[in-house]
Amino acid sequence: MLGVSEGCIQKAKNLKEKAPDLLEKVRAGLLNLNKAEGELYRRQEAAAKNTAAVVVDPTEKRFLLHNCDILEAPIEDASIDAIITDPPYGGEHLDCWRKLGQFAARKLKPGGVLLAMGGLYHLPEQLQNLDVDGLRYYWMLCYRYKDKHGDYPRQRKLRTFWKPIMWFVKGEYDRTFQGTDAFVDCYENNQQGKEHHKWGQSVPFFTTLVEKFTYTDDLVCDPFLGGGTTGIACLALKRRFIGIEIDAKAYDVSHRRLTEWKPESVSGEVPPPTKTEARAA
Repeated sequence: MLGVSEGCIQKAKNLKEKAPDLLEKVRAGLLNLNKAEGELYRRQEAAAKNTAAVVVDPTEKRFLLHNCDILEAPIEDASIDAIITDPPYGGEHLDCWRKLGQFAARKLKPGGVLLAMGGLYHLPEQLQNLDVDGLRYYWMLCYRYKDKHGDYPRQRKLRTFWKPIMWFVKGEYDRTFQGTDAFVDCYENNQQGKEHHKWGQSVPFFTTLVEKFTYTDDLVCDPFLGGGTTGIACLALKRRFIGIEIDAKAYDVSHRRLTEWKPESVSGEVPPPTKTEARAA
């Protein structure tokens, strides 16, 4: 009736609750609502990424592992900030992707993200199995090999030089701005990253994903734990972690690896692709 949109009212309420000083500037005519909201967002981003504000005792165990099926893990609904995982790709494993979609829709917080590295051959089925109520497709990320090729699907008569990472969100994505959707693997040897599991990925790359898509002290989950790479990245970056692995041998390897981990410098920054690399990706 007053000609003020519901959106403006919500912005004002948000400022009143989280930044009353900014709301006073709006009232005084020093800022408009949009600029005040932008300043609030920048404050929240800076606070979330301030790792100095979180002191982690090296003896504190900031992870929990479950040796069971993904849908049987005793995890509270709507409790996880991000799921970052690398499920098996083969056609015989497509049911894992169906379970992953159901798991993410139930366990992610509103606004939580799912990043699932997949294969190209069964990409349509993988996407279809992740398309469940409460979860929506957001974007496709490109994980590109550096100076080498990956799979060689002869039935398709080509070689692959990249992998897709499916990005789904529960509700609306309101986290940090992503500067790129293409990442280059910095490993020269494609066997690196597989010391702990035959399908293992590199720690630096998964550290990059954790660093770019989560905040300090967030709860991150990998429901296909494998060799524990995602967990190592989370411990290094001061995130809390839950891992799920159905295979007992892989579970034991990951449990030992995370238990024996000691704080050390793990750089997750993968250099951005050149213009040529980005165009090829």
